[in-house]
This record gives sequence, structure tokens and C-alpha cells, in this order.
Amino acid sequence: MVSHTLKTVAASLLVGLCALAWSGPAQAQTARDPAFTWMAVVVHPSNTVGMLTRADVRRIFLRERMVWPNGETISVLERPAETAIRSQFDRRAIRKSPAALADYWLNLRLTRGLDPPRVCPTAGLLKLYLQRLKGGVGYLYEHEVDHTTRVIAWIAVEP
Repeated sequence: MVSHTLKTVAASLLVGLCALAWSGPAQAQTARDPAFTWMAVVVHPSNTVGMLTRADVRRIFLRERMVWPNGETISVLERPAETAIRSQFDRRAIRKSPAALADYWLNLRLTRGLDPPRVCPTAGLLKLYLQRLKGGVGYLYEHEVDHTTRVIAWIAVEP
């Protein structure tokens, strides 16, 4: 009986620690340096995940994390490869070159059967998609963010 109780307590602690790891550090939206252009990592407004670190964002967009803490499957949405926002996001958040990412996705497809993220050609379509997909995540420039999405991370772009 004691062993069962100890296992239950340990499992509860593990779940709590995982939830804390997902929430990341609290980041005030007003603390962004105005000298930078900012990209926002955004989700459906009902997604309850807290603010994420850049490392969390990287793991999500590289499909190393595939489920939100609430159990919802994560659906990653990218912008077209030839756009400025995509190259800035890949460089600042993912920290991979286009060639390295192409190799990464080929390897992931061959070893795990996973495809690269879906591509949304415009900010408007990305926001529309996120309104309909509760597990979706994407990124926008700061000035493209509105009430239809919720920000879970900020990524600075070089001035």
C-alpha cells in the first residue's frame, strides 16, 4: 500500500514538473526592447499554455514536442521559405540554415515518417487557420498580432 501511495505521489510530482517546464518563464509583453522588430509565436486564443522559452519554441517547431500539456496535438504552421519572416524565424528561433533544415526534414521523414510543417502563405491565412485549429501554432510579426490569436513567445529580430 505504501509503495502504491509513493508511486502516486511521484507521478503527481512528475506531472506538476512537466507543467512547470511547459509554462516557461513569465515574460511581460511590455518588456520588449523597442529597438528590435519582434516576431510573436501565436496559438488559438483558448490554448492555455504559458509563455514559452526560445528552447521550447525550437522543440515544437522541430517536432520534438508534438502534444500540448492539455493533450491536444500540436500542428505547426510555417510561412513560405522565400519570405523574410521565415528566414528570420529559422535563424533566430530554430537556429538552422535553410540547407540544414532541408536535411533535418528529410532525415525526420525517413526515420520517423514525419512531414515538415504545413505552410501558410500569408499572415491572414495563418490567423484564420489558428482560429479553426485549437492545437495550431505559428508566428507573426508583432504588428500582425490581433485578438484572433494569443502570444506564447516573443522572438527578437536584429534591428
